[in-house]
Amino acid sequence: MRRLLKTVMLPALLLGLSACAGDPDLDLLRAAESGDTNDVRALIDARANVDARSSNGVTALMSAALGGHTETAQALLDAGADVNAQSDNGATALTNAAGGGHTEALQVLLDAGADVTARVSLDTTALMNAVLGGHTETAQALLDAGADVNAQSDNGATALTHAAGGGFTETAQALLNAGADVNAKSNNGATALMASSGGGFTETVQALLDAGADVNAALDNGRTALGFADERYYDDIVDILIAAGAEQEPQ
Repeated sequence: MRRLLKTVMLPALLLGLSACAGDPDLDLLRAAESGDTNDVRALIDARANVDARSSNGVTALMSAALGGHTETAQALLDAGADVNAQSDNGATALTNAAGGGHTEALQVLLDAGADVTARVSLDTTALMNAVLGGHTETAQALLDAGADVNAQSDNGATALTHAAGGGFTETAQALLNAGADVNAKSNNGATALMASSGGGFTETVQALLDAGADVNAALDNGRTALGFADERYYDDIVDILIAAGAEQEPQ
């Protein structure tokens, strides 16, 4: 039994030694991802490359931002990490922090000069990423930093379109207060009102109408907000739209 125990324990010991003698750059990426600031500082002191990248171009700072590890992000920035480095899909530390609603980490990045206009591969901005998660406080921080509230993605959608489609009324209101175009259209003519009506988000529909949304705006195929609500049996929204002057779609 003792001989068997020694045989089982030896590989585990070797694994431990292997981990201790690992690649410092890879170890830095792992420490940043887990928010282990002490390890991050130790690895930087041991001359790990602060801008080392994973196989898909992710840096330690991007990983720290994605996890909302503010202290870790600050340690990396203090060591000279590139705040505007982009991964293979165009993501930056700022877009990562925004998508997770990590406002404190995001503010640290903004203070370090993060580009508020950076876009990921699908052409979404940090503001859009924040809005997609309904992160109002994060979105407001980006707006305060100068984010373009009416920027459009590849398909023409805006941050307001995304907020409306998710039923994030508070976020939509923050965008409207910042000057979002309530009648902006995507490439196929879709508006924020159509997105909220089709999603069954009554409160958001009302907020958009109160802000002057065109109740009769139509897609290229003639479909309107009323048509979306009606086909999905959102009767309360149908009533609101009709009361606001919505016309039946032509047959």
